[in-house]
Amino acid sequence: MPVNATFFKGTQYVVRSEGDRDRDLGLLVAKRLATQAFVDGSVNVAAGRPVNASSAPDQTRLPAKAVDRDWSTEWRSRPASGEWLRVGLGEVMPVDMVVVRWNPSQAARSYQIQVADAASGPWTTVATVSDPTGRDDAIDLPAGTTARQVRLVGGQPRANNLTIRELEVYSPGDDT
Repeated sequence: MPVNATFFKGTQYVVRSEGDRDRDLGLLVAKRLATQAFVDGSVNVAAGRPVNASSAPDQTRLPAKAVDRDWSTEWRSRPASGEWLRVGLGEVMPVDMVVVRWNPSQAARSYQIQVADAASGPWTTVATVSDPTGRDDAIDLPAGTTARQVRLVGGQPRANNLTIRELEVYSPGDDT
C-alpha cells in the first residue's frame, strides 16, 4: 500500500514503491512531506500545540519552534544530558508514531520517548532510541499507546546542545 501525505491546502501526494512502508516513509521524509497534516492516515497532533522544555538558553530557538511546522526554525537546549522537550496534546488520545527532526550536527547520542495521560505525569517510557540517525527519526510506538503529553528526554548531545527542528506526534486517523 502506498504512503499518502495530504498537505494543509488539500494537495495530496502519494509515494509508490514496491510496498515497503519504511522505504515509502523515508521517501516522504526526504521530500519533507511528512511535516504536513497527515502521514498515511495519521494526524500530526503536536503541530501548533503548547510545548515547554527543560531549557531554552537562546531566545531565538524557543520550544514552540519545535512544533511550528517550519523546518527553518528549531528549539535548542542547554549543553547537558537529560534535557527534555514536552508537547501537550490537550486530551488523552491514541498515539502511534513520533518523528524527531534533528539539526544533524546537534542530535542526541540516545534518547527516550515518554508519555503521560495526565497533565503532571507519571511518565512512562514507550521507546528508547540508542542509535538515532541524527537526522529524521520515525519511531513507531507500541500498539495501544495513549497520551495527553509526549516528552523527548535526550541523552548526551553529539555536539554542544540538542537541537530539534520539529517534534511530530501522530495519532491514527478516524477510520469511520
